[in-house]
Amino acid sequence: MASHWRDEFGSEYEVPDVFLSGGLLDSSWHNDVCPSFMVPELYEKIARSVEGDPDPEDIRVWVNHPDPKQREFPDAPRFLVCTSSTGETLYEGENAEAARAALEAASRLELLRLYALEAARKAGRQ
Repeated sequence: MASHWRDEFGSEYEVPDVFLSGGLLDSSWHNDVCPSFMVPELYEKIARSVEGDPDPEDIRVWVNHPDPKQREFPDAPRFLVCTSSTGETLYEGENAEAARAALEAASRLELLRLYALEAARKAGRQ
């Protein structure tokens, strides 16, 4: 997978290896405040959704600068897992492994929700 975080934010963000290995998608974008990563399968569901499909929830882990003084909000945690549409916080803290686990668990639940809705819709057409 492409790695954009270093190009967009610089190596001083020191993104932990737990986000760089194991198949997460680097969803970092220069208009964002900090690097972000997401589960590729959920990203594909979002990218391929069309009108009439259930709306996939965009779930990402955001990786703030290691130096709180360099963050947009110095009191913000180093790692934040949240949803985009509701802004619901699923994890916030300093533990990279816990943030990765929260990202994967929430993404799996969202994918299961989407598959169940798709199956119900197909069953209703038969």
